[in-house]
Amino acid sequence: MTKGKLKFSVAAHGALILLSLSPLAPLLGMVVALTFVAPVLALFAFGGGIAGGYDADLFVTGSFLALGTLGAFIALFFLYRAAADAEGGERDSARTMVSLAMSVLTAPLVMYLSYRSLGIG
Repeated sequence: MTKGKLKFSVAAHGALILLSLSPLAPLLGMVVALTFVAPVLALFAFGGGIAGGYDADLFVTGSFLALGTLGAFIALFFLYRAAADAEGGERDSARTMVSLAMSVLTAPLVMYLSYRSLGIG
């Protein structure tokens, strides 16, 4: 990955975060609700969460938190790989690993912010 592609990647991730904070965020929130939240709530229901009287919104928030935490650990691994590649003289591979780390950190954040823009919970 060249420097220009890395700069474009940083700009694209920033644009996604701004999109999740914009007035268009509920549209993206609907996509997140259908692709991530609905299956999570189905697992919650099948696991007996509704019968047990547990809060489904808290379960969804915990799922986003778990996804974000897992993403943070994966991003640390990618940054470790980037440091090792940069030390070995492979700058392009290091930039790719940095871009992957940004992707892993940005995705759960954008998903959570856009879902919360729906005003559910």
